[in-house]
Amino acid sequence: MAANEEMKKEFLYRIKKEAQNMANLINDILMISRLETKEAEVVIKEVRICPLVNEVIASLRPLAANNDITVEVNCMPFTVKANDGQMKELLSNLISNAIIYNKPGGRVNITITKEGSDAIFIVEDTGVGIPEESKARVFERFYRVDKARSREMGGTGLGLSIAKEIVEAHGGSIMAESELGKGTEITVRLPVG
Repeated sequence: MAANEEMKKEFLYRIKKEAQNMANLINDILMISRLETKEAEVVIKEVRICPLVNEVIASLRPLAANNDITVEVNCMPFTVKANDGQMKELLSNLISNAIIYNKPGGRVNITITKEGSDAIFIVEDTGVGIPEESKARVFERFYRVDKARSREMGGTGLGLSIAKEIVEAHGGSIMAESELGKGTEITVRLPVG
């Protein structure tokens, strides 16, 4: 089928990309299934939030650089009683979405504070925003506001569903505010202890 070396490389690239997309989808489906059924034993411990946020951001720096996005963090140092793997997944999903659905030259601001007995995570971007008719559905499974961009970036439509499941499993709440063409702000409130 491949007539020349260049065509072979293109086919191999597409095959690899689609295989990675399928692996991401399977992993996301398994994650949401475990969260919903509460099958997996969840180890709760003291999690230092700032080092965890910095670790997530370090892993997403190449994605931010490829999309010409500046990521800024303002993190108040404190700990929460949570599952560190799930907290990492939560932050990774929120921050990667803010990068992917942004505009070239855009910003992602991450603010982590404590208010009373609640930890508050705010991930704000200067991206494309969410249309009014989609706001109520962004936490639904497989729902994608921008289907073309999600497909192109390998998104599964499960990231915000997983985030919601993690937040609710930890007794918290998650909310999205957005203005089309101006950006989105996701706010998570979690009990600290």
